[in-house]
Amino acid sequence: MDKETLGGWSVDEAVIEFIKDNLKPGATILELGSGYGSKVLVSEGFKVYSVEHNKDYVYKYEGVNYIYAPLVGGWYDLKALELELPFEYDLILVDGPPGIRPDSRHGFAKNLHLFNTDGFILFDDINREGDKKGFELTQNELSNKRIKSVINEGRTGVIYPKT
Repeated sequence: MDKETLGGWSVDEAVIEFIKDNLKPGATILELGSGYGSKVLVSEGFKVYSVEHNKDYVYKYEGVNYIYAPLVGGWYDLKALELELPFEYDLILVDGPPGIRPDSRHGFAKNLHLFNTDGFILFDDINREGDKKGFELTQNELSNKRIKSVINEGRTGVIYPKT
């Protein structure tokens, strides 16, 4: 019996539904932090690249393209990201690194130069103050003109593509 489910440490069904409603099957997703949601997204027909700091999760799910990047100073190893990140993707799902530190996900905003930020950016767990701050920092760095919203009963922030 499969004990893994959506929600808890994983993204939940509302995030999966948002992605399915806004991307076509076959679209590419870059996620920071892997988990059961990675497996679900692959099963829904998406191409998934997953940045993962924990060796126990690397290659856990078939069909996921893993990028191993250990944590350095609370965020992913920049050298690993520079070498391994794909060039094109339609959505970034920020669900890592885990909240070991309140500013764990602030690293995304501080390193936007590494990412193609033209598409959707979803920040999970913004019901936690530190992760909410990471979402807000990213929004401010990108441009206050981009539309943002909150879905999933306030647990997930969305920054919409450039128009």
